[in-house]
Amino acid sequence: MVELQAQLTVQVEDSKSTSTIIITLASSLGGYVAESYFDEGSSSSNLVLRVPQENFTLALKQLDALGKVKSQSISSNDVTEQYVNLQAQLGAYKAEELTLLRILNASNTVTDALATENAIRDVQAQIDQIEGTLLVMDRLVDFATLNVQLIQPAASPTFDFNNAIQSAILSFYTVVTGMMILGASVLPIAIVGGVAYYPYHRYSKKKQKTAEAKVNVGN
Repeated sequence: MVELQAQLTVQVEDSKSTSTIIITLASSLGGYVAESYFDEGSSSSNLVLRVPQENFTLALKQLDALGKVKSQSISSNDVTEQYVNLQAQLGAYKAEELTLLRILNASNTVTDALATENAIRDVQAQIDQIEGTLLVMDRLVDFATLNVQLIQPAASPTFDFNNAIQSAILSFYTVVTGMMILGASVLPIAIVGGVAYYPYHRYSKKKQKTAEAKVNVGN
């Protein structure tokens, strides 16, 4: 008894739509999708498929045809010995159960009967646990497991002419607006400076003429 399992990463054009194709694929092979998850942020999908073991190889081929397989690993697990041991334990517990049932039927006191019933319940719990484990192992052997991750290629950067024009206009508007604000800020200072400089300029020229006149008189 061998359990088969595969891990695949497949690059596809559209992971979400490919997931739908894989669900149909699993059904067509007599299997089903045990888990399915789509991540909107990364545009990736993860699926767990269960297909009859005889269709394991065919499932791998069909998944390979959906896109570009980026990675793939296959593993097997031989559970024959474990399965046989569990069956032996199950047989022993069932034999013990029959013995306890005979003891219960032969009990002469309430105390003995209650003790035997408790022992029977413990044995039945062990039987149920082993039967559950065997059932799971049967399913894992009958149906191979394929863990599939679908990814999309990274989007190529594109040049958007309209956005470029809009950005250029916005930059030009920002520069012009900044110059206008700067001009508006400097203009009052220039006016005040001009008003203050005019009297000083006249006073300087007058002082210069007076000095020149004195020099001429001295000569």
